[in-house]
Amino acid sequence: MTRLTDKGLSLIEVLIAAVLFGLVSLAFGHTLISSRLFVASCVDKRQAVCLAQQRLEELKAQGFDAVETLVVFSTDEDPVAGYPDYKRITQAVYVEDEDFSNQSAQATNTIMISAQVTPATGSPLTPFSVELYSIVVR
Repeated sequence: MTRLTDKGLSLIEVLIAAVLFGLVSLAFGHTLISSRLFVASCVDKRQAVCLAQQRLEELKAQGFDAVETLVVFSTDEDPVAGYPDYKRITQAVYVEDEDFSNQSAQATNTIMISAQVTPATGSPLTPFSVELYSIVVR
């Protein structure tokens, strides 16, 4: 009786290896796609934070009297100039005495401004909202 020797791979072993390689490749590809979408989302949100911060800095640089007009009229930019995928709403409110109990002398001369940035109407961006606040004192 002659004994057969194993000198190579059978067809079944090659097929099993190919299936395993395909499954690992699919999992790795899915991970790459998910991470790319996550990074793109972070970039969009970072841009929104920059647009909100830019607006707050502009208002703070203009001073209390210019900001005071926003208490009556908020601004709505849809889309933001130069950034067609973003919408920005800026509002201002007077801060009451109880909000600054340890600084009551400044409370009537204090305005809180907020800048909210979201995707613009019809934008392809994933929905999110970024809102920043700042205080302006007379």
